[in-house]
Amino acid sequence: MGLDCSSSCCLYNYCAESKLDCVTFWYRPFSDLYVGLGSVFAIIVGVSVVICIINFCVVYKFCQTFDENTESWVGGFSICDMLTCLLTCGMNRAR
Repeated sequence: MGLDCSSSCCLYNYCAESKLDCVTFWYRPFSDLYVGLGSVFAIIVGVSVVICIINFCVVYKFCQTFDENTESWVGGFSICDMLTCLLTCGMNRAR
């Protein structure tokens, strides 16, 4: 017949003295840690790069000219300006 280890658990061919003796450790592979840290790193870097690219497309102006009277850069167009000009065949440019 089998052992009656209802108060703790069966360890091989004898009963454990307490429930703490029944605890076994299970080690997870390090690949799980590497995948998790890699995912977090990719999300942090990916979001930052996407924000930088969108900022560049919206804000940076190409072909600016320097106005000596106001001592500032004037004119130019951004990538978004170019796309809207191409999609509307140049109809949205200010005259």
